Amino acid sequence: MTQVHVEHLAMSDFTAFGATAEELVAYALDDIGVLSPDTLINGAQARPLVESFYHKRQQVRRSTRLGNLLIQSGVITREQLIEALSCHVTREVPLGEALILLSFCTQEQLDSTLSQQAEMRRRLNS
Repeated sequence: MTQVHVEHLAMSDFTAFGATAEELVAYALDDIGVLSPDTLINGAQARPLVESFYHKRQQVRRSTRLGNLLIQSGVITREQLIEALSCHVTREVPLGEALILLSFCTQEQLDSTLSQQAEMRRRLNS
Protein backbone atom coordinates (compact mmCIF):
# COMPACT_ATOMS: atom_id res chain seq x y z
CA MET A 1 0.00 0.00 0.00
CA THR A 2 1.30 3.45 -0.92
CA GLN A 3 1.69 5.93 1.90
CA VAL A 4 0.21 9.37 1.30
CA HIS A 5 1.10 12.43 3.37
CA VAL A 6 -1.20 15.43 3.25
CA GLU A 7 0.16 18.54 4.97
CA HIS A 8 -0.75 22.18 5.47
CA LEU A 9 -4.48 21.59 5.13
CA ALA A 10 -6.47 24.07 7.17
CA MET A 11 -10.25 24.00 7.33
CA SER A 12 -10.18 27.78 7.80
CA ASP A 13 -8.94 28.16 4.21
CA PHE A 14 -12.15 26.58 2.96
CA THR A 15 -14.81 27.98 5.27
CA ALA A 16 -15.83 30.50 2.60
CA PHE A 17 -17.69 27.80 0.72
CA GLY A 18 -18.62 25.42 3.51
CA ALA A 19 -16.48 22.41 2.65
CA THR A 20 -16.72 19.51 5.06
CA ALA A 21 -13.64 17.75 6.40
CA GLU A 22 -14.47 14.74 4.21
CA GLU A 23 -14.77 16.93 1.10
CA LEU A 24 -11.48 18.59 1.95
CA VAL A 25 -9.69 15.25 2.29
CA ALA A 26 -11.23 14.03 -0.98
CA TYR A 27 -10.05 17.24 -2.68
CA ALA A 28 -6.52 16.81 -1.29
CA LEU A 29 -6.36 13.22 -2.52
CA ASP A 30 -7.69 14.20 -5.94
CA ASP A 31 -5.32 17.17 -6.15
CA ILE A 32 -2.27 14.94 -5.67
CA GLY A 33 -3.66 12.30 -8.03
CA VAL A 34 -4.24 9.41 -5.65
CA LEU A 35 -8.04 9.38 -5.48
CA SER A 36 -9.23 6.08 -6.87
CA PRO A 37 -12.76 4.86 -7.68
CA ASP A 38 -12.74 2.68 -4.56
CA THR A 39 -11.48 5.34 -2.13
CA LEU A 40 -13.69 5.68 0.93
CA ILE A 41 -13.64 8.52 3.43
CA ASN A 42 -15.48 7.81 6.67
CA GLY A 43 -17.31 5.05 4.82
CA ALA A 44 -18.50 7.25 1.94
CA GLN A 45 -17.37 7.09 -1.67
CA ALA A 46 -14.76 9.80 -2.20
CA ARG A 47 -15.68 10.73 -5.80
CA PRO A 48 -19.05 12.37 -4.89
CA LEU A 49 -17.31 14.17 -2.02
CA VAL A 50 -14.69 15.69 -4.29
CA GLU A 51 -17.35 16.61 -6.86
CA SER A 52 -19.30 18.39 -4.11
CA PHE A 53 -16.13 20.22 -3.09
CA TYR A 54 -15.48 21.41 -6.66
CA HIS A 55 -19.13 22.48 -7.04
CA LYS A 56 -19.00 24.55 -3.84
CA ARG A 57 -15.71 26.14 -4.90
CA GLN A 58 -17.15 27.04 -8.30
CA GLN A 59 -20.19 28.66 -6.65
CA VAL A 60 -17.88 30.86 -4.58
CA ARG A 61 -15.81 31.76 -7.64
CA ARG A 62 -18.98 32.88 -9.39
CA SER A 63 -19.90 35.05 -6.44
CA THR A 64 -16.44 36.67 -6.54
CA ARG A 65 -16.82 37.93 -10.07
CA LEU A 66 -16.03 41.61 -10.41
CA GLY A 67 -19.57 42.67 -11.26
CA ASN A 68 -21.06 40.73 -8.35
CA LEU A 69 -18.59 42.25 -5.91
CA LEU A 70 -19.33 45.77 -7.15
CA ILE A 71 -23.07 45.17 -6.80
CA GLN A 72 -22.64 43.69 -3.30
CA SER A 73 -20.65 46.73 -2.19
CA GLY A 74 -23.26 49.12 -3.62
CA VAL A 75 -20.92 50.68 -6.19
CA ILE A 76 -23.08 49.70 -9.19
CA THR A 77 -26.55 48.33 -9.85
CA ARG A 78 -27.45 45.13 -11.70
CA GLU A 79 -28.71 47.26 -14.60
CA GLN A 80 -25.38 49.08 -14.78
CA LEU A 81 -23.56 45.76 -14.81
CA ILE A 82 -25.66 44.57 -17.73
CA GLU A 83 -24.92 47.75 -19.65
CA ALA A 84 -21.20 47.49 -18.83
CA LEU A 85 -21.12 43.85 -19.95
CA SER A 86 -22.66 44.89 -23.26
CA CYS A 87 -20.00 47.59 -23.64
CA HIS A 88 -17.32 45.05 -22.66
CA VAL A 89 -18.42 42.75 -25.49
CA THR A 90 -19.13 45.31 -28.20
CA ARG A 91 -16.02 47.44 -27.62
CA GLU A 92 -13.84 44.44 -26.74
CA VAL A 93 -12.50 46.08 -23.59
CA PRO A 94 -12.07 44.61 -20.11
CA LEU A 95 -15.13 44.89 -17.90
CA GLY A 96 -13.38 47.27 -15.52
CA GLU A 97 -12.51 49.60 -18.38
CA ALA A 98 -16.12 49.50 -19.58
CA LEU A 99 -17.36 50.42 -16.08
CA ILE A 100 -15.04 53.41 -16.00
CA LEU A 101 -15.87 54.46 -19.59
CA LEU A 102 -19.55 54.50 -18.64
CA SER A 103 -18.77 56.43 -15.42
CA PHE A 104 -20.33 53.68 -13.29
CA CYS A 105 -17.33 53.55 -10.96
CA THR A 106 -14.02 55.27 -10.34
CA GLN A 107 -10.58 53.81 -10.89
CA GLU A 108 -10.12 53.74 -7.12
CA GLN A 109 -13.34 51.76 -6.60
CA LEU A 110 -12.31 49.36 -9.34
CA ASP A 111 -8.79 48.92 -7.93
CA SER A 112 -10.13 48.33 -4.43
CA THR A 113 -12.63 45.74 -5.64
CA LEU A 114 -10.03 43.99 -7.80
CA SER A 115 -7.71 43.78 -4.77
CA GLN A 116 -10.55 42.34 -2.69
CA GLN A 117 -11.30 39.83 -5.46
CA ALA A 118 -7.65 38.79 -5.76
CA GLU A 119 -7.39 38.22 -2.01
CA MET A 120 -10.59 36.17 -1.90
CA ARG A 121 -9.46 34.02 -4.81
CA ARG A 122 -5.95 33.65 -3.41
CA ARG A 123 -7.42 32.19 -0.23
CA LEU A 124 -9.59 29.82 -2.27
CA ASN A 125 -6.67 28.58 -4.33
CA SER A 126 -4.11 28.28 -1.55
